[in-house]
Amino acid sequence: MIIDRMSTKVHRVNSDDGTCLYVLEGGNPDGMPILFIHGYSQNHLCFFKQFNSELLSRFRLIAFDLRGHGYSETPDEDSCKSAISWASDLKAVIDALGLEKVVAVAWSYGGLVLCDYIATYGEDRLAAINLVGANTEIGDSLMPYLSAPFLAVMPALLSNDVTRSSSGVKELIALLTASALPDELFYLLLGYNMAVSPKVRAAMVMRSVNHDATLANLSVPVLVSHGEDDNVVLKPLADHHLSLLQNGSASFYPGAGHSPFMEAEQRFDADLAELVTSVNPEV
Repeated sequence: MIIDRMSTKVHRVNSDDGTCLYVLEGGNPDGMPILFIHGYSQNHLCFFKQFNSELLSRFRLIAFDLRGHGYSETPDEDSCKSAISWASDLKAVIDALGLEKVVAVAWSYGGLVLCDYIATYGEDRLAAINLVGANTEIGDSLMPYLSAPFLAVMPALLSNDVTRSSSGVKELIALLTASALPDELFYLLLGYNMAVSPKVRAAMVMRSVNHDATLANLSVPVLVSHGEDDNVVLKPLADHHLSLLQNGSASFYPGAGHSPFMEAEQRFDADLAELVTSVNPEV
């Protein structure tokens, strides 16, 4: 079993525009909350190792499916072009679960969603941030920070032809880790990536946003985690983020690719626990 559903709770949360979001909660209900935000074409299951780790005994873990992903509703695709939609979704989850001083873990496109939220609502509800292989911008300014293989697979990911789209998704999954995934895990990822409509994927990249100023104005601690062999978002973007942050630190993972929480989960979990205790030593 990837995540023990008997030890977790499911919430259905409506965003401002009525989109119903799927939220999974597990761990210590009295612990410091950690909110996981997944990436482009993924869903909450990508954090299954954290939901099967020692983090459960100490912290309250929450993961949700972005609109158009996983078990969340797929709204009008145009809403996926809107920073307000992404910001409102995250706020809806934080409000519905009563999260205060939450540690946000934002992977890949999740970094953009988190910055949309901060730019709209501020950082008051956040205790700390973990940017993991994250992009915090989209449009022309992001292009130099994306790998050539990832850019090459994008046309297939946006195709409405099922054969071409599925081929593109398989190539994307291969790019997510430095080493090939076991078959069982590969096909799990294939299933939940294919569940995302190419129209949603297209809408998500059809906007232009740069959150450099958002990062520069942050006062909460930010841990930048990045695989040194990331073949999706290149390491210079992590270096760029660190140059902007007032209270930033880095954790680079030799031999890991775009998904250190899957590839080096023990170190990743230890880094995350250290980040949490740095803002709340009593946990």
